[in-house]
Amino acid sequence: MSTRKARQAATLLESGLRQLQQGQLDQARQSCKRVLELAPRHPDALHLLGIIALQAGDHSGAVEKFRQAVAIRPDHPAYQANLAYGYVRLQRLTEALAAFERAARLEPDDPELQLGIGNCLGMMGKAEAAEAALRRLVERHPRYALGWFNLAKALDEQKRYDEACGPYRHAIQLDPQFADAHGNLGVALHRLERYEEAEESLIACLARNPGSVAAHVNLAIVLNALRRHEEAEAHCREAIRRDPAQPGARAMLAKSLSGQGRWREALKAFEDVIENDPVTPEVLGYLGDALARNGRIPEALEAFERAALHGTPASDIRFVPFARAIALFSAGRIHEAAAAYLGRDNRSAFATAHPDRRLLETLPQDMQGQEVCLVAEQGIGDELFFLRYAPMLKARGCRVIFQGNRKIVSILERCAALDRTLASTEPLVAADHTVLVGDLPHLFGASSLDTSALQPRGMELGVPLAAASMRTPAWHCRVFWPDLPPPLPLQPLAERLASVGDRLHRLGPAPYVGLTWRAGTDPLGQRGRVWQLYKEMPLEELAAALRGVGGTLISLQRDPRAGETEKLAALIGRPVHDLTEANDDLEEMLALLAVLDDYVGVSNTNMHLRAGAGRTARVLVPWPAEWRWMICGNESPWFPGFRIYRQKPDGDWSAALECLRNDLPGALGNS
Repeated sequence: MSTRKARQAATLLESGLRQLQQGQLDQARQSCKRVLELAPRHPDALHLLGIIALQAGDHSGAVEKFRQAVAIRPDHPAYQANLAYGYVRLQRLTEALAAFERAARLEPDDPELQLGIGNCLGMMGKAEAAEAALRRLVERHPRYALGWFNLAKALDEQKRYDEACGPYRHAIQLDPQFADAHGNLGVALHRLERYEEAEESLIACLARNPGSVAAHVNLAIVLNALRRHEEAEAHCREAIRRDPAQPGARAMLAKSLSGQGRWREALKAFEDVIENDPVTPEVLGYLGDALARNGRIPEALEAFERAALHGTPASDIRFVPFARAIALFSAGRIHEAAAAYLGRDNRSAFATAHPDRRLLETLPQDMQGQEVCLVAEQGIGDELFFLRYAPMLKARGCRVIFQGNRKIVSILERCAALDRTLASTEPLVAADHTVLVGDLPHLFGASSLDTSALQPRGMELGVPLAAASMRTPAWHCRVFWPDLPPPLPLQPLAERLASVGDRLHRLGPAPYVGLTWRAGTDPLGQRGRVWQLYKEMPLEELAAALRGVGGTLISLQRDPRAGETEKLAALIGRPVHDLTEANDDLEEMLALLAVLDDYVGVSNTNMHLRAGAGRTARVLVPWPAEWRWMICGNESPWFPGFRIYRQKPDGDWSAALECLRNDLPGALGNS
């Protein structure tokens, strides 16, 4: 090429580069083509055309131009590097890695090329190799913040979140304005359940990049874990404002609403997400949960089935089998529910903790001379609830050993169905069979219970079901349910009965009415992605229902807040005697519940003790209802004789408390 043509080509290349920088892609492309008219094998023009194609989204065209440039100048590191980036865009990762390696050999001091090698290995699923390459990078270039950031990401990919925090922090130390490093650190800390630190990091990310939709969504996730649902909702709405099509923000908005008990709004939000992406397994699972809580059980079951169908091992749908079981239980489809309940996390956790203990899958008909170890897995109430099946187990001729909460060991020692009782803190005893108490309804399922003898029950439909459920024979349990074993009989100690009777007599005249208005873990005290049951009855409304009730009122509220009992007494206009210390001595509580003439409260351990003592109670059931109290009706098959008073879906207690107000005087013999 002559000197004149060389000068013309250089001038055109300068123009093309300037036009590219100004975003004038067509003009830049024309400048490069004019260079190639002067010199068809001009490598810089071919390379610049590749860059233009890459920016225009023509990845195949870019790779073709880069390859032509590399064929002419294979020793040019920039050509090799951009060829690698082109291959990455085409997901041709093996070729991309080879190009990055060639570029790095030509320019060994360029950290970006080493970074390309590490990132390419990571995208190929070779996390350990990526980590090794990135560690070599930060050893050679310890001041390179992006190297530390990507090393942390490689550790993230291996779920080594605790180790990842160090490199993220190092990247931030080198570059305090590195917004993505703050954001990714927040996500890693959330996975470690270090929620306050995660919140701090995500706020730092937003301070540096207020428009980060991902940071708003991730902060909402953390705030939901901290049960600050209203704040989480605000960040979700800001993310949606910035990116209306963002599915993660809409899904988290739905979870924020459900955390506030706004289940109808949550359901609508989940439905909006599914409308745009109908096969997202996790969201389908949450949609099913919201549908179930709104009483739409058939639709909920369909959503759970779709979640399971589209889920993969990487999908976060472990909660779906449990949620499906709860929906089935609440609708009275007890045998199906018991089978689904086998999918709960507690079961897999036991298998991990005790790999040498195989859980019983099928119950032998004849168990003469064998030993069964029944293992508790949840709270005291659940232990007592599922132990109703222990007499049926004992009837098969086996010796039954129970390991559970130490607070009820002495009570259960007196149960004829249990041969031995010990605390769960003691080593797991050897036995022929091991059974989790929550598995008992399944083991004594359709094969053991008389499913043909369905018992009719009159149920008031407080929450309407979908029309389809009315027509489907499988929904007979809405009105009929199978015979279920009664609560496990619990015998109070005679001396405790006598002392409790004397104590009540000193407090005032009969009838004696026990009261409980709150149970479960306060939402502000809960942390993490699993939301625990919480039930609370407003004191003002409870007091209004109790005015005019004769006899003596007794508070059995566990850990009442300061001044709460006095406030209730003032609202009722008469004394409420505090016997809450009995919650710390369940022998005392059992005796007290056996003696009380009536008991009014939300569902808690005391309800199970009351049932075991052979007494009934009046249960205040917030909406949505806990599964053992069913989705509708004024009674439950699990607690014969108990009367249910339900909050309405809109939060209104007035109708339920009007019924309670009318029922109590007559039941207690008062006017």
